Amino acid sequence: MPRSPAGLTQGVLARVQRLCCLGIGSEMLMPDLVREMRQLVPSRFVNFRWAGPDLEITNFYSERSPPVLGLYMQEFHNRRERDVARVFRENLTCPEPSPVLHWWEHGLKVDRRTLLRSELYNLIFRPVGIDEYLMLRVRESGRIFGMLYLFRGPGDAPYTPRDRKVLELVSGFVAHAMTRAAVANDDFVESDDRGLFVAGPDGRVLHASGRVRALLAMALLPRLSPSAEWDPLRGPVPEIVHLCRTLTATANGEFGQKPPVLHRRTIWGEFVLRAYWLGPTDGAEQTGRIGITIERRVPRALALLRRIEALGLTGREKQLCLLLGCDPSRADLADAMGVTASTVVSYQRSVYAKLGVHSRAGLVTALRAG
Repeated sequence: MPRSPAGLTQGVLARVQRLCCLGIGSEMLMPDLVREMRQLVPSRFVNFRWAGPDLEITNFYSERSPPVLGLYMQEFHNRRERDVARVFRENLTCPEPSPVLHWWEHGLKVDRRTLLRSELYNLIFRPVGIDEYLMLRVRESGRIFGMLYLFRGPGDAPYTPRDRKVLELVSGFVAHAMTRAAVANDDFVESDDRGLFVAGPDGRVLHASGRVRALLAMALLPRLSPSAEWDPLRGPVPEIVHLCRTLTATANGEFGQKPPVLHRRTIWGEFVLRAYWLGPTDGAEQTGRIGITIERRVPRALALLRRIEALGLTGREKQLCLLLGCDPSRADLADAMGVTASTVVSYQRSVYAKLGVHSRAGLVTALRAG
């Protein structure tokens, strides 16, 4: 597993801090936050589990949805894993003062040799390439929000004290992001979180990548708790069945049909699914395969931050661009950035020159247009 150069770590840390201060709600933020955390502390994959009032898992986000995830939640979580490891609640309340726990040191009840012979390791960890992981307990002023997991596999470099220190540095910002902000219905915009999957006319999903499955889980299963249905694509999905029937009715020449489009709003964002025939057809012919696109629309502030982060600007210039998206006065800008009004003007001129615009309105238009 490659290490992050010091400069890269500082840049990612700054991005994590900016993300956590958007105030858009932890679920809408989590896909971006998880991606950044995987860069901050290089890992194979990362997931987050939200904790309820009794420190039970109330929701779950993962970059990918391995097949063993449902098996773990239904068979091992709070059950068979107790024989070899501490459970979610016990890790959250471990007396270790640091918010960062290492699984080998703090999560295991047995030695490594016993672990390697256990069902937990051979049925859950080995199939997805998990050998060790770090746990970041997200908490603030006595309140526990959940836990972030960062995984490495066999052959990867072990996590180091430096990795733990980096997670400690960011822990307060991650806790700050654990909000449930209300976002206006008209404040969602397109994003690059999108994909295509293939379904049959009966609504059964025939092919979907791991990334598309994760998007579908967010669109169709807003909450993934241990009692949830962890593989909603095993049979026909009502929403997908509806899209396929609408497309078929249109091909059959039925009148009064709405377009085969589905809009859903969940705690993860807004989702748009659109159905089309795959293969050569004039639209009146059924081909037996239906392509369905799925797109996650995100809060405008998040989309704006994504665009700004891709620009060749300094940290202060990025901060200025993000604030300008809210159209504040120059005095408010100076106050928010902790600088003088003349310094704000200097930053603005620098940004204008780099991006080839000539006014604040032109800058905001360029940023929002991507």
